[in-house]
Amino acid sequence: MSDFVHYTVTDRVAVLTIDNPPVNALGQGVWEAVDEAVARAGSDSAADAIVLIGAGSTFVAGADINVFKTLKSRQQSLEQSGRTHALLKRMEDVHKPLVAAIHGNALGGGLEVAQACHFRVATGDARVGQPEVLLGIIPGAGGTQRLPRLCGVGMALEMSLQGKPVAALRALAAGIVDHIVAGDLLTGAIAFARSKANARAIRKTRDITLGPDQIKVGLEACAAARASLAKTAKGQMAPDAAVNAIEAGLQRPFDEGSTRERELFAFVDLETVRLFGFTRSHPLVKAVCRNQAPAGFQCIPERGLRGRRFRPCVDHLGSTGRVLRPRWNESPAHQRQFPDRLLGTLADHRDGLCWRDVVSRNPILFA
Repeated sequence: MSDFVHYTVTDRVAVLTIDNPPVNALGQGVWEAVDEAVARAGSDSAADAIVLIGAGSTFVAGADINVFKTLKSRQQSLEQSGRTHALLKRMEDVHKPLVAAIHGNALGGGLEVAQACHFRVATGDARVGQPEVLLGIIPGAGGTQRLPRLCGVGMALEMSLQGKPVAALRALAAGIVDHIVAGDLLTGAIAFARSKANARAIRKTRDITLGPDQIKVGLEACAAARASLAKTAKGQMAPDAAVNAIEAGLQRPFDEGSTRERELFAFVDLETVRLFGFTRSHPLVKAVCRNQAPAGFQCIPERGLRGRRFRPCVDHLGSTGRVLRPRWNESPAHQRQFPDRLLGTLADHRDGLCWRDVVSRNPILFA
């Protein structure tokens, strides 16, 4: 067993303790250790249930962002996220009740791990959240698919678009958390897990179904969020992509919605930032976030396009993740020219980058 996860059994409950100080970030070794520990607990005849808890002062405060730095292509991103999604489904498929015991923070990938558990208990001062949008990305480990099934589309949109953490009591009322532990967290989590084992209760989040009325309301909420973002997000791609991923989960089965999330995650993470080799602090990316045509780009003057402002969009993203070229974009007047220093980077990329004219809302293709 890896040092990243400690394995013990107490009162016929396997206790898996994630230990990667200071915040138990989900590096690659941690993911693998959790996978191994859950599989071990599932086959352990001495355990009837499982508790997943964090060592130190927090549950899991997110994924290790260094993992993202290793992703150099869309295919690498899809392969990485595919492994993560498969791992979380294996957790969800364990045949013993799996309980996440949350203290401190369960953020980003940490909350996505908790969502893949059958149940979640928390201390009263714990917080949960999906802050990925603040980093310019979206939840990429099933958060856009499982979170709406737990708390509803409205709150899932709020958490994914604002990135602010939610207090445990509100998470309890919304359905993200199932129980608040008043005393010692581990003791309470073990007792909760034993009660679920005695009741033979297992609830897979991905199997929670939304009724027709919930889907209708959810789609309306997505449309309203998208309209609001057109005024407030100022060209940022991550919020639009998060809405699209949540919307896909309402329109498609879980596996297909998850595939769409992975495509959008790869698009946002790689095509908007790594395409240029810049971080979000680079002036070019800051210009994008201000809803302005980036410095160094020159519009071909025709039909008054000079001086117009543009924003990136993902609604022309095809099912394969490629940006589709609308027929009216074939005219050179509707295309842009990259600075020479970026042409090599673009030539190495098979996908284009689609932008939208803020005034006319016509798609503009950079390719």
